[in-house]
Amino acid sequence: MANNFCCHHLSHKLRSSISSLRNLPLPSSPFTRGTLKFPICPSRRTHTLSAAIHIQSGRFTWDDVFNLAEPQKNKSSDLDGYFEKVKLCNRNSEKQCEFIPFVLEKRIVGYVHNRFADNLRRFDDLIILPDDTSYGGKFGRYITLHPRIRTIEDRTSALEYVIKSLGEELVPGIRNELYPVKSSFGVPEYFSLERAAAPYFGIKVTLLHDNIIIYFL
Repeated sequence: MANNFCCHHLSHKLRSSISSLRNLPLPSSPFTRGTLKFPICPSRRTHTLSAAIHIQSGRFTWDDVFNLAEPQKNKSSDLDGYFEKVKLCNRNSEKQCEFIPFVLEKRIVGYVHNRFADNLRRFDDLIILPDDTSYGGKFGRYITLHPRIRTIEDRTSALEYVIKSLGEELVPGIRNELYPVKSSFGVPEYFSLERAAAPYFGIKVTLLHDNIIIYFL
């Protein structure tokens, strides 16, 4: 009997609670606060493209929605900068015919511009220009060291003398810093050359930076 009374009392209380909840006002929706408004003809509106969405005071408007939906015009590719560098490296490729191969041990180690090569002719006891078309070029010759100059030390000394004789007027920036000239890493060098003179002999300069790690014990 007591159990039936308790169940009836709880059922009546629950129905009263539900009825009271129905009479409570609904909480305002975040979409009814005036933030988003539907235009009558949204497709006819003109919107300014923007790379970034400006959200001020927590507002996100339809202008921001349209900016996200429309494709970004005139958007440059991430590789544009790379291709510009490639074009820069390949500039004046049509002038390759103006250079004479610099050959040692039957291998081309560099290219010398024909006008700079004219300055080397007076060192004919150290540098020679044989008539030979086997290494290409329109001039029908190549540049090399005299056959009697064979060792690395002799080649280095001969070119050092030539560069110092030409002086700052023709080879600016001489710093007495020798640069080993090789066909690739891990192989013996042909000779060592003043770093400032490397471009004039058409030799690519590669820099290596050593990273030093210090452990404090």
